[in-house]
Amino acid sequence: MAKREVSEDQRGLVLEEHRELVRHVSELDDIAAGAAGAGWGPELGRKAATVTEHLKQHFSGDAEGTFFADVARQAPHLIGKLTGLTSEHAEILNEFRQVAEQAAALDGSDMAAASRLATRTRRAVATLRRHEAEENELIFNAFWDDLGGGD
Repeated sequence: MAKREVSEDQRGLVLEEHRELVRHVSELDDIAAGAAGAGWGPELGRKAATVTEHLKQHFSGDAEGTFFADVARQAPHLIGKLTGLTSEHAEILNEFRQVAEQAAALDGSDMAAASRLATRTRRAVATLRRHEAEENELIFNAFWDDLGGGD
């Protein structure tokens, strides 16, 4: 089966979306790592809300078939993995929403609560990074891994 060529525009849009999401997630992780002070909770909440909005766009793009429909057509053997990744979207999105809500309500003087929220945030970030790495590998395998190609 010949590999479908992904347009340069499509590639550029996906790459820019991923770069922006990675930047916001990295900033959120940095904020969580520095858990302290009265302004920490609101700052974490704002950044978690920003990540949540980017994830909504990112995940709806995947679910509506931008790349994932092409993956299913191009590499039907990857549909099981694709389905598994898609099923994680709601859970990941919900976790970031909850982090944003908890951060907004955080009492700056409760260091134990701040520590728990920082840990939860960093776990959510790690889960998202693992998820994105698996999505990237799936897309790479579908479009650029030449299965069965001869020399």
